Amino acid sequence: MVSERYLHQSSDQLNYIFHIPLVYYTHNLYICAVFGHIASFRSKIPFHVTGDSVAYSAENYTPFYMLKLKTISLLEHRSELDALPEGKLLINTINAHSYNTALKDPAFTEALLRGDALIPDGASIVLAFKLLRHEKIERTAGWDLFLYEMNKLNRKGGTCFFLGSSEDTLRKIKVKAVRLYPNIRIETYSPPYKPEFTQEDNQAMIAAVNQAQPDLLWVGMTAPKQEKWTYAHLKELEVNGPIGTIGAVFDFFAENVQRAPVWWQEHGLEWLYRLIKEPKRMWRRYIIGNCLFLWNITKEKFTS
Repeated sequence: MVSERYLHQSSDQLNYIFHIPLVYYTHNLYICAVFGHIASFRSKIPFHVTGDSVAYSAENYTPFYMLKLKTISLLEHRSELDALPEGKLLINTINAHSYNTALKDPAFTEALLRGDALIPDGASIVLAFKLLRHEKIERTAGWDLFLYEMNKLNRKGGTCFFLGSSEDTLRKIKVKAVRLYPNIRIETYSPPYKPEFTQEDNQAMIAAVNQAQPDLLWVGMTAPKQEKWTYAHLKELEVNGPIGTIGAVFDFFAENVQRAPVWWQEHGLEWLYRLIKEPKRMWRRYIIGNCLFLWNITKEKFTS
């Protein structure tokens, strides 16, 4: 565990220390290509994704939706949240991890692309737009979406439903939300912790949401599970407003996990902060995953 004192050194020192990973991001593509080639070998092995009694495999499934950052449509600036239409709206997020996963998971790709809005939750996507499209976009984290929609609902009043996470985390969320957003009625449901839900599990979750008739629904089950589940059951969910798949935000808001300080966020280093804080849990996602991401976008850049 790294001390908070170390993590809050002066910005001058941090600029010196953490220019290393930024240089690595932009100049060491050869090393990343080696790691990426090794990691991408897994995509050649047959895989299966289940959902709504449909099974897909790499051998027999031709995806209808291809995820390409060259052509993908997403919210390029945080201010565009103001332009989202009213009513039921599925909002997903995309970052390096979800991009890598979607390339191997056709059902996840479809869930991301068939939503109503997609936001760039990661410095990696901002970087990719510079490299692939020569466009400057603004990162809109899941946390930004959460604050925006909660404040908006609090101004007019309504019901917000949190679907996912543990009973303890949901209890913390409810206590904090009631204090910060007094005009919002908070309802929660903790689904069973298992790799795949049964039909009974699905119906219980849908019934809990529909009983509350929420004006805002947050789904936090980690990607890609949360996106695929929400997309599969979207028509059955009786929600009067936005539905956001925001994963880690549940833990951030409940204060189970500390979010990176603002300086780290502003310099695109939130991933590095999480890696330092939780190296055993995050090393594969951020070291191998980031290399794989660079490998994937490099391939995309030089292919049609």
